[in-house]
Amino acid sequence: MVNTGSLTTLKSGEVLAVSARKVANGKISIEIGEILTESSNSGTNLIKMANKGDDRFTGGGARRAWLTGTPEGLSEMFGLDFNALEYSVNDRGHEISALNILSPTISIETPIGVEQHAICVQVTETTTPNEWQALNFETAAKRRGANGSICQHKGKAIFANTDVALASQRTNTFLNMDVAVQVAGVGTVSSDTGEIFS
Repeated sequence: MVNTGSLTTLKSGEVLAVSARKVANGKISIEIGEILTESSNSGTNLIKMANKGDDRFTGGGARRAWLTGTPEGLSEMFGLDFNALEYSVNDRGHEISALNILSPTISIETPIGVEQHAICVQVTETTTPNEWQALNFETAAKRRGANGSICQHKGKAIFANTDVALASQRTNTFLNMDVAVQVAGVGTVSSDTGEIFS
């Protein structure tokens, strides 16, 4: 179960329980990573396809989400004793234990017995920032590439939130981005709102 995968070998559509981290109040936070597949919600990225082999057009790595709970609750769900794991302190001062569990499942007690369910990363894009996103607007807003302009939907900045979800119940929400065009002598302009991006 542990060490059955890694972020470096993770393929599109695969899910990985990356690590466990000790957090406040004796709880554990499980990091989940997934390389999301292109879907009808996000469309097919022709630029990415046309630039196969060019690392600048890979579309990024695994999307991440975190599931936080008590060691006892998580142990029941994952079938792994989180209190018995070996934790080491990383360069940021966090106590981390590598999991690297490919295709993780959790146990859920039902009236007819215990069922195993695959988990995944669910993405919800919105134009309404949460408190942290509002305070960290420049780093929290979705961008057109690492140093690109902020992505907008109907003239408002897009923010992406992630959660851990049951794969059978996932509903990703991706907003259509305003089209940005290059205007000579002006720069990048939103064709929807006329806003000039710097």
